[in-house]
Amino acid sequence: MPAYPFLVLSVLSNVETLNRPLNPQMTSYGYCYEALIIIAFMKCGLKTDDQIGGAINFLSSFANQLYKDEINEMSLSDFTIFLEEYEKKIALPFKKDIFIKKLENSRLLMKSTLGNYRFDYKYVFYYFLAKYFSDNIEFSLSEIEKLCKNIHKDENAYIVIFFSHNTKSNTFYDILLREADSICSMEEIVSLSKEEMKFFDDSYQSLMDVLLPNKTHNYKTERNLRLENSHEQEYSPITEDEKDVLNEEHILNLRKSIKLTEAIGLIAKNRYTSLEKTKIRQLISSSIDLNLRQINSFFSLFRNSDTQRCLIEFIADMVKKEISNEKKIDDDKCKKIANNIFWGMNFFFVFAIIVKTIQSIGSEKLIPFIEEVSDEKSTPAKQLILEGVKIIYSKNLDKNTLFKQIKNSDYSNVAKTILKMLVIERCRMNPTDYREIQQLSVKMNIPIEKLKK
Repeated sequence: MPAYPFLVLSVLSNVETLNRPLNPQMTSYGYCYEALIIIAFMKCGLKTDDQIGGAINFLSSFANQLYKDEINEMSLSDFTIFLEEYEKKIALPFKKDIFIKKLENSRLLMKSTLGNYRFDYKYVFYYFLAKYFSDNIEFSLSEIEKLCKNIHKDENAYIVIFFSHNTKSNTFYDILLREADSICSMEEIVSLSKEEMKFFDDSYQSLMDVLLPNKTHNYKTERNLRLENSHEQEYSPITEDEKDVLNEEHILNLRKSIKLTEAIGLIAKNRYTSLEKTKIRQLISSSIDLNLRQINSFFSLFRNSDTQRCLIEFIADMVKKEISNEKKIDDDKCKKIANNIFWGMNFFFVFAIIVKTIQSIGSEKLIPFIEEVSDEKSTPAKQLILEGVKIIYSKNLDKNTLFKQIKNSDYSNVAKTILKMLVIERCRMNPTDYREIQQLSVKMNIPIEKLKK
């Protein structure tokens, strides 16, 4: 789930005022949402456990009804019927009108200007729906399985993550693992070894220096922009579901892989002290293997030399059209540009999946688990992910290991370039002694100006 400092500050700033202890596992985003929801209840006059429990149960049931009806909001007449049916089965903590008014004051339940009832924010809806599923787990696991199979949709991924916050069901984790193993199941797990990547390295060799980031790249600006965009998405009201245009199997599987790995990674980070170690290892191993199979699936699209030639010729034709206003068109120059574009895009796909895997499962506390998974069936790809997690999350550059890897004849040029890019970003983002930079430059064959801030 998206995490922002002001969310945590909002929780902490209200602790003393409301005099209710926060759950000690506040670093789990699910617990942050739970705390904020309880704070909202208490501010609108729901203070005792039975009042808060009654509100949570009512909103969970309301979320489930919206989900069953496949709607984002409920008309006034339908809401009145829902409220009456609910009260026949379960007592409300206040009279109906007073109770609904308090929920509206909490800003969790909202009556729109058109008179319809809905949740004010989509993440609140996801939370309460997941709460309903976890409270009725014997009936809801089939729905959770459907969500996991369609986890490429953002809303499904968020519901699954919130569900994991409220359950330790082994069946749920088995569903996650089965789904991860089913995606690109016919593909081999890519290793990024020199032999395996020969078809790639031979054509990509001339691009390596170009692909290493330049000193002018502004990481801070890029990061701030990402956070700003994420903030807008987090607090935008519920809108109509986006139309599913992911008809191409490769694109659909890619989306599912990314979202499932993110979900598994967050679950492992949040539950590593409450789940058995073997289960955490299984989750991490499954997510790594999934993304490495995804890379191999991508390679299958252009591993054939005839396919490569056709694609490069197509790009070259596009380049010619762009420069057709020039007096003379150099065919060899167009072909060289097309070749660089083709292999450059392919490299950045591999780089993006490796980095996305690192970000999804990355945590200093999970490093021992990732080490076990990487060492069990050691490959350049898995070692690359391990070193990336160490570099980014423990801020540790293990020079001895890095120098061995950069000299390892089994490592492809692609793997070595990704390793260099991780080192460059670490040196750019953190103060690094100049002598260390010099040593890294010499031992890893990285131009020294690329390592400087």
